[in-house]
Amino acid sequence: LNRKGPRALPLKDKDWNSVRLQMLDGKLQIGLNGETVYVRPITDLASHHPGFYHNRHQTLASIRNVKLSGGSTWPEKLTLDQMTNPVALSQGSGH
Repeated sequence: LNRKGPRALPLKDKDWNSVRLQMLDGKLQIGLNGETVYVRPITDLASHHPGFYHNRHQTLASIRNVKLSGGSTWPEKLTLDQMTNPVALSQGSGH
């Protein structure tokens, strides 16, 4: 029900594909090579963290040129604790 766009995913065969994860108006939107392919409501935005998963036994994969961006509440620098444990929740912020 959340799948959008063309019937077949717009994947580039044997080439780099561009993926964009975006949270807007309480919804997660996934874009693939410039086309929105998935939109889903997210109720608890504070508990969701972006990440990558790859099963090396099924396919080959590489990730490059990752860019994280956000609103004006993002810090200018990460603390030492955030750098050494990036999946830890920020103290007192709830996210």
